[in-house]
Amino acid sequence: MADWTTIADGVLEPGDPVRSVDALALRDNPIAIAERASGAPKVLGALKSAQVFRSNDTWTKPAGVGHVIVEVIGGGGGGGGAGAGGGAGGYARMVIDVSAISTATITVGAKGSGGTSGGNGSGGGTSTWADGTNTVSATGGTGGNGSLVDERTGSNGGIGSGGDIVGVGGAGSGAITISGNLVGGQGGDICPHGAGGAPETSGTGRSGRGSGGGGGGGGDTGDAGGVGADGAVIVTEF
Repeated sequence: MADWTTIADGVLEPGDPVRSVDALALRDNPIAIAERASGAPKVLGALKSAQVFRSNDTWTKPAGVGHVIVEVIGGGGGGGGAGAGGGAGGYARMVIDVSAISTATITVGAKGSGGTSGGNGSGGGTSTWADGTNTVSATGGTGGNGSLVDERTGSNGGIGSGGDIVGVGGAGSGAITISGNLVGGQGGDICPHGAGGAPETSGTGRSGRGSGGGGGGGGDTGDAGGVGADGAVIVTEF
């Protein structure tokens, strides 16, 4: 295996002689990258496959896969009965070298249920990738508050952790009163994976869509909130 040699900035300048050590590095470094030598930049290589997990499972490394991009989305919270929309699930993304990893435990956060009239929606569940070395997680969105009255306080989105990139799910909006009529809150979004359920002026709030979207709030007295959307774990393999 070729060794990786770092060439310092300013060493190779136009018109300057090239040292033998730098010439050897220019020859050997591309080989070191291809062979994934210690210290060499990591190149993902060609896309081989992708898997989307929508329920608890075990990921098993396919033959020839050296790296994966893991995306974790928490479950969406349910909307409040005659109240606020549910928060969207959180998000986390991580590039992982799986050359020494063969399996990972996948946990997918469940959707939150909508609250009955005046009752709070339930929170979404936490989604997780755990391979014994890396743990990438995203909590679910909180359930919307049931109100029966004008309630401008919305619900919080879930939070990602353990990734190279982490994000917070969109908050569900609070219910409002317009011309004496209660209007439920909009469910939170987690773009581009999930959209919040639409609120209602009368009737059960709409369900969250995609992965991790929050449920819409119920529209009026006696109306239940919409359910959130289940979370997901997406594994792109290189």
